Amino acid sequence: MKKSSLFILPLLFVAFFACNKQNLLDQEAAHVLAPQAELVADFSIENPLSKVNESEPVLLSNLSQNAVAYHWDFGNGVTSNEKQPAFAYSKCGIFNITLTVTGADGTIKKARKEITSLCIFGGPHGSN
Repeated sequence: MKKSSLFILPLLFVAFFACNKQNLLDQEAAHVLAPQAELVADFSIENPLSKVNESEPVLLSNLSQNAVAYHWDFGNGVTSNEKQPAFAYSKCGIFNITLTVTGADGTIKKARKEITSLCIFGGPHGSN
């Protein structure tokens, strides 16, 4: 009995470490071979015809995929790093909203859309 346990213990020891080494190699291979999910920058303006009265909220839907950071530029000097910001224009004009997203690997993508902020009192309409 004593001789058989002396033979079995080293065998179990070798089998244990061999299995763990293979598991580590499998995990490393899976990490290297796993494709990165594609980074997509996209958003929609839910206000009808991409128009909003000045001082009314711009209704944005962030449709980006696989992003870890967000940067909104509302085209009037105001920015936000929120995923889903709330915003309203204080003046009328035509503005470009730009969303810049960053992926986990540092990749950057951008999406841009135009919005018109209408003058409430019929004043002059121009870009600000």
